[in-house]
Amino acid sequence: MRLIAADELWENAIRNYDECLGLDELLELIENQPTIEAEPVIRCRNCIHLCRYENDEYTYCWAFAEGPVDLEDFCSEAERRDDV
Repeated sequence: MRLIAADELWENAIRNYDECLGLDELLELIENQPTIEAEPVIRCRNCIHLCRYENDEYTYCWAFAEGPVDLEDFCSEAERRDDV
C-alpha cells in the first residue's frame, strides 16, 4: 500500500480530462500519482506514556499531556508500546 494525495489526484483528473474517465484512464491516473511521505501516527492507546486509572474513568498521558487524553489522540512525542 502507498499513500497518495487525493486532492491532487482530483485536480489532475479535472485538469487533464474534459469528458468522463474510463476505468483504465482512472487507474492509470492513480498509478501515476506520486507517493507522499508520511510518518506513522501512534495513538495514545498504543503509547508507552499512557496511564489508566483502575476504574478506567480517567486516562492520562503521564509525560506530555496536562490532563485527560482521548485514546484516539496522538502527539509528536509518542512511543509505541511493545505489546501492541
